Amino acid sequence: MCPVVMGNKIVGVYQKHNDTIIPTPEIKHFLNGIGERRPIGFGSLDIWHQDMVDAQLRRHFRMSHDTTGVLITKIDPLSNALKVLKKHDVILAIEGIPVNNDGTVHFQKKEWLGLDELVSMKKPGETALVKILRDGKEQAFNVSLNFTTQRLVPYKFLPSYYILGGFVFMALSEPCIDRSRKDICDCALYRMATKAGEQIVIISQVLLDDINKEYSKFTNFEVKKVNGVEVVNLKHLSELIENCCTEDLRFDLEKGNVIVLNKKSAKEATSVTLERYGIPSAMSDDLQ
Repeated sequence: MCPVVMGNKIVGVYQKHNDTIIPTPEIKHFLNGIGERRPIGFGSLDIWHQDMVDAQLRRHFRMSHDTTGVLITKIDPLSNALKVLKKHDVILAIEGIPVNNDGTVHFQKKEWLGLDELVSMKKPGETALVKILRDGKEQAFNVSLNFTTQRLVPYKFLPSYYILGGFVFMALSEPCIDRSRKDICDCALYRMATKAGEQIVIISQVLLDDINKEYSKFTNFEVKKVNGVEVVNLKHLSELIENCCTEDLRFDLEKGNVIVLNKKSAKEATSVTLERYGIPSAMSDDLQ
C-alpha cells in the first residue's frame, strides 16, 4: 500500500493487489473504531446496482430529465434492505445526497465516492435514509444496515472437515475449487446464501476403501441432503450423520446423484481409514 496525494493532502491509500484506492473517510472510520474499542465494521445495503447513464434506460424507468440514480439489479437474500427495497427500484439519494447516474456521490467539497463507499461510512446496525423511484413514484425508507455480504463460497480456506467411510466432507471455499471442473457445484461462485451460517458442503476427497470404491467419481460434488434433510452447513451434516437412527445413510448429491452407506459399516471403515492415513480424528476441532 502507498498514500495517494492530491496537492498537499493525502486523499487515500492505494492497494496495488486489486488496483483500488481506499478513500480517507473509510480510513478514518477504521481508526475511529479502534479508538472507541468497538467492533470494526462497515455498513452495507448488500445490493447490486447498474449505472443509468443511458437515456433510454432512464426513460423506461420513468425518470425525469433532472433526476439521477442507479438501478437495483439484485438484493442479497439476507440483507435488511430486502424488507423495504425491491429489484429494479432506482436509488435517487442516500442520506439526502443525490446519486449520480454513474453511481458516484458528491462528498465533502471536491471529494467523490461510490455509492457503496458512502454507505460504508456508517456502522452495521445503523440506518441509512434511502430515497428511491418505484413505478414513477418517489419514496424514502430508513434501511437498517448489514455487515458486508455473507459469501456462500468464502475467499479463505476454512480448515474444517468431517470424515465418514473414507469420504472427506468440507465446506466449499475458493481455494478448494477444482479448476478442472468448470461447473463445480452448479456455478457455486454465483450463488448467494439464503440462511445465516449457510455453506456449500462437498465431498472434497474419497480415501479409497471397499465401502466407497464405487463412489470415487463423486469427488467435488455438493451434498444437498442427508436422509432427506437439506444440509445447511458442515456442522449440520455431521450432526445429521452422528444422530442418525436408521440402518442406512442416504446422501443426495447435485445433479440427482445418490450415495447410500450402511452406517455401522461406514463407522468401522472410518476407523480403518484414519489409522491407514495417519489422521488423528474423524472431524476437526470446531465440529467436536
